[in-house]
Amino acid sequence: MFELIASLILGALQGIAEFLPISSSAHFSWARQLLGVHFVPMSVFALLQLATTLGMARYLWVELGSIPTSLKNLFQEQKVSPELYSWIMACLAVVPVSLMGLLIKDDIEAMLHASWIAPLFLAFGSLALLFADRWALKKKDEVEVNSSEVFDGKAITWVSASMIGCVQVLALLPGISRFGSTSMMALVLGYSHRRALRFSFQVGLIVSVLVGIKGANDLAGVISVADFSNWIPSIALCCFCSFVIGPKLLLWIEKRGFGAIALYGVMAGLIGTFILYFE
Repeated sequence: MFELIASLILGALQGIAEFLPISSSAHFSWARQLLGVHFVPMSVFALLQLATTLGMARYLWVELGSIPTSLKNLFQEQKVSPELYSWIMACLAVVPVSLMGLLIKDDIEAMLHASWIAPLFLAFGSLALLFADRWALKKKDEVEVNSSEVFDGKAITWVSASMIGCVQVLALLPGISRFGSTSMMALVLGYSHRRALRFSFQVGLIVSVLVGIKGANDLAGVISVADFSNWIPSIALCCFCSFVIGPKLLLWIEKRGFGAIALYGVMAGLIGTFILYFE
């Protein structure tokens, strides 16, 4: 019975944390340790990731739905629509982290293997996001023009996309959230919370698809139904959280900002660092 409860907690955590700037992989790992779940089959983790990827697609349904029409206009009128341009910029932002991931990801994991490193980076990353969030909200209050001129209508440029992509490399460090790092940089560059969120998830969706393709190749011929049959309730709960709770959390952040979540990340990171460093 406890194993079922533990798996449900992990499934819910994965489905919710992926939509928050708090490093879902680090929280998943810590929860496993606290619950005494020493092994999660790779096939199960892959299905949990698939569930959250589909949840991202649901959040970006409007952006995804615009692609066919945008491509049609591109070929017929040789015109790049704003929606297609945003996806092109998201692809550009993926390049730095993809290259660095291939080159140094294993080296980083080897050097930063101490258990207290991840919560320490979580605290620093959340603190940076908290300052960026406060700055963006203050800036928005100071500019008294209509909202379409105050950030929301501001397109992601190739320079901004490149800078966001470079900062996203920080997510290779344990405890640093990809979502948090990209959103933080977008806010610093003057974009609204809504634009920062949606562009971050456009980048995240592309990265998740690429990682999923690589993972599918690695798991080909290895997956067994027996591996994840006991985890079906957990996977189902993860799907529910990803499709229902996750997008609602993002809509809440669009309106309220990152403050509360970032503050949680700072406190949890500092407490976790203290506990793990002196254990």
